[in-house]
Amino acid sequence: MRKYESACQARLILPPSKKQIVPTPIQRGLNVEAWTPTGSIEWHLATVWSFELGHLVLEAAAKLYPVQEVTLRQACRVIAKREKPG
Repeated sequence: MRKYESACQARLILPPSKKQIVPTPIQRGLNVEAWTPTGSIEWHLATVWSFELGHLVLEAAAKLYPVQEVTLRQACRVIAKREKPG
């Protein structure tokens, strides 16, 4: 045995995850954006490649920007949005 070689042969084998997360393959990214009251994009907050992650980022952005409309878009298609508070 070498001077600094470990003699331990232990392995850690974790059980498989019970929740299967299947990635959603998409060709164009999903953009999360905050809008001005006049209807133009004020902040491009994120680009993600999964619908599940896009909805989570949209919820987080809605909390960070409480007075603005926030959208989740793919190109010109709005997938989800939080309307600006009345």
